[in-house]
Amino acid sequence: DKKRDATLSAPKLLFPSVQVNIAAGEFPEPEANGKVYLKLPVTKGS
Repeated sequence: DKKRDATLSAPKLLFPSVQVNIAAGEFPEPEANGKVYLKLPVTKGS
């Protein structure tokens, strides 16, 4: 139902999964500390 869908927020893992899928299933290179980070968009409230 489109009305119900319009009220739902995005699934928690949507952005990380899209980021990895765009990169053909490859994770980003590790940072200097050896850890791999997925960067997520955030909206800063005013």
